[in-house]
Amino acid sequence: MNWQNIIPVLLGGVLGFILKVLHGKIFEKKVNLFFELDKPAVFSAIPPMICFQNLKIWNKGNLPAQKVRINLDDDLLKSYKVVYKPNTEEKFEEEINEKVLTIKFEKLLPSEELTISFKCERRIPSNFLLSIKSDEMLELV
Repeated sequence: MNWQNIIPVLLGGVLGFILKVLHGKIFEKKVNLFFELDKPAVFSAIPPMICFQNLKIWNKGNLPAQKVRINLDDDLLKSYKVVYKPNTEEKFEEEINEKVLTIKFEKLLPSEELTISFKCERRIPSNFLLSIKSDEMLELV
């Protein structure tokens, strides 16, 4: 065996494989939803308190997210007397099934941000947000 001929071939194969994997990950067409729940802004230390909190959702992927669904705990929202409003001119729908309130948007384009504002009489726990999904994410399951 001549190791001087085998080693460059092996290194070239390994390097080619790594570059192909990296290229696929970098240029992959996908939806990538992220969210951030702001800390609550509380006004008045004495009752009735008023709390405001924003949920920001954005698509860091390079494909539009189709049929975006934000699932919230409806019982928790009712017990905290939460009022919410999406800060967008996009049409949205609301649906309640099995104690889950779903706010639906038709799509979220790449680099686009969606904000939903919440107002309540006391700090709402962060577990009111159950999940954020789109059709593309459901295909992976």
